Amino acid sequence: MKTIFFALSLLFLFSSCDDGNKNIVVDNEQVVNDENIGNTGNTGDTGNTGDIDFKHISAGENHTCGINSSNELFCWGNNDYGKLGDGTDETRNIPTKIGDNWKSVSAGYRHTCGINLSKELFCWGYNTSGQLGDGTGGDGTEENRNIPTKIGDDSWNSVTAGDDHTCGRNLSDELFCWGDNEYGQLGDGTNEDKNIPVKIGDDSWNRVTAGHHHTCGRNSSNDLFCWGWNVSGQLGDGTGGDQTDEGKNIPTKIGDDILCVPLP
Repeated sequence: MKTIFFALSLLFLFSSCDDGNKNIVVDNEQVVNDENIGNTGNTGDTGNTGDIDFKHISAGENHTCGINSSNELFCWGNNDYGKLGDGTDETRNIPTKIGDNWKSVSAGYRHTCGINLSKELFCWGYNTSGQLGDGTGGDGTEENRNIPTKIGDDSWNSVTAGDDHTCGRNLSDELFCWGDNEYGQLGDGTNEDKNIPVKIGDDSWNRVTAGHHHTCGRNSSNDLFCWGWNVSGQLGDGTGGDQTDEGKNIPTKIGDDILCVPLP
């Protein structure tokens, strides 16, 4: 399941060209779609079945979150560790409203992060490695959150939640990562977990996606970089594979091809 989760995320990294459908924009932290699914209601309400016009959707390991055309956030599925953000740990089998005024959401393995219309970053759910970024958790100490918890005072363009780590771009397109760093997936040159956002390099970035134990991103020159675990060659730099780990703990350039530039 984790392999499928990252495969979809990496597909989103490359899927930024115009496909002729103006209703579809693909990204790890958001999928814009004009299909109607689910139910509507007040915060925490799962009772009234109807149509929700979803414009963003993000699927994690066993939970899902989406934002409708009114910028309301809904989550559903498994709720261990509070990753739905409704203040409980109860599983929900229909979309449950979490709050208003949301711009984007990214469902990770056991945690979730989102950005509101004020470009503030929030995370919630599992936090044993500091993946929420609120200064708690790490070293195996669980500090889980079952409601959206504001992360720092910066303003953000995007966020992507991986297995137990998270990355995001601020309004200056600087890249930050935090959480589990066992395999160097944060890209800060160490293998130490971080429980607050840590700036990665000096490049400007226009896309990033966090996978299981590795991360890939595209800088403002449209160069592709990957870093972290590489036991299956998932970084794409010609190393790893056959269960031989050739991991990298800093962003490593992959090939010389220019990737497709996203439409405005």
